[in-house]
Amino acid sequence: MRRILLASVMLSSFVFGGVNLTIYSEGLGLINETRTVFVPSDTGVVDITGVAEKIDPTSVRIDIPGVTVLEENYVYDVASLNSLLQKMKGKVIDVVLKGGTVLSGTLLNYDTGAIILAQEGRISVIKRSNVVQVNLSSLPKGLVTEPTLELRTASPDSGHKNLRLSYLTGGLNWQAEYVGVMEGDSLSFNAWISIDNQSGADYRDVKIKLVAGKIRKIQQVPQQPLYQPIKAAAVPEKNAPPVTSGKLFEYHTYTLNFLTTLKNNEKKQVNFISGKKVKYEKIYQYDGRGENVKVILKFKNDKTQGLGVALPEGIVKIFKVDKDGTKEFIGEDKINHTPAGGEVNLYVGDAFDIKAKRTILKRYKLSEREQEQDIKVVINNFKDKDVTVHVIDHFYGFWEIVQSTHAPKLKDAYTVEFVVPVKAHNKAELVYRVRQTW
Repeated sequence: MRRILLASVMLSSFVFGGVNLTIYSEGLGLINETRTVFVPSDTGVVDITGVAEKIDPTSVRIDIPGVTVLEENYVYDVASLNSLLQKMKGKVIDVVLKGGTVLSGTLLNYDTGAIILAQEGRISVIKRSNVVQVNLSSLPKGLVTEPTLELRTASPDSGHKNLRLSYLTGGLNWQAEYVGVMEGDSLSFNAWISIDNQSGADYRDVKIKLVAGKIRKIQQVPQQPLYQPIKAAAVPEKNAPPVTSGKLFEYHTYTLNFLTTLKNNEKKQVNFISGKKVKYEKIYQYDGRGENVKVILKFKNDKTQGLGVALPEGIVKIFKVDKDGTKEFIGEDKINHTPAGGEVNLYVGDAFDIKAKRTILKRYKLSEREQEQDIKVVINNFKDKDVTVHVIDHFYGFWEIVQSTHAPKLKDAYTVEFVVPVKAHNKAELVYRVRQTW
């Protein structure tokens, strides 16, 4: 049986289409690539290197036209000092000490503190802190220098053949990052997509597709980033939009319109939305907790308001131009996946000059399963201008607002909203009675 080693070369110009990388937003990636391999006649072994360290071996799919793949093995016993020493127990090794002294002997055992050698009838215990080098005659059988897919093949003839390889891996992730700058009643809206590679492999000259949506997976591939990623900004081809959105099953996709290289331990940023002017509305909202009144920026994600693209989940940072011309950070919020036509509500902080307080004035027990409550909300406006505050309250079971000083608006089965205008340097009171049955 013959063994052939396949170097880790990914051919982006290959007839099948090179390497395609699909990244999901939950630490999962799908690699589809094509390679050329030399397959021996009869039965043989082909080793495929350059695969991700966090590969899911159960997901591997390989197709070599005209060749039968009898076995697929993932070899992850990568050579390290400890793995080498483990394989060399009972064999002769050379240990080089500080100062250049070389000790040769049969390796009996080792641990984190020492290496134990048998030398001509005596036992030597060598502190590992004094060891600068260990020499072996050859790489022990069963160890590899990088994670490897080992294929056992059966072929009627030998020669270079086309191979299609696909597998899932952990350690790949992406997220959207948004920036909005308040300019009058519009947001200057920009977005970047950040792609993070902690999979243990480089992907060169690849086509990248990103999938937004909740993918169900029974057992996630474990991921443990070991290094602080470096950043790289991807530059699209001239005059081409950097990202094209689409749909796949019940999810949204975002495809980079250029080939790029994604190195291991690298975080790449790609321009997604640039220079959009989005009409927004600033809303003051009080939810009955404490005295703080929330400041919410609200806009419709449609073309009439200046946007109208499917927005993947991500953090939105909001800035405002101050009187001196500097852009100051005023808050951030996280948005969920938002389709075109959906509504975006950004809670960016609490109003400094507006305070509110909710008080239960009185409870009335009408029967064993029915009661009423009188509730008062006092809103103080310390601003130099009039404001409108949206007061939100929540009730459960069967309930209704039987009377109120301001018109109630039913938001859903559990939520009611009151719109309360408050004059400058003044206060307003909202009083309402709720009846509940259970």
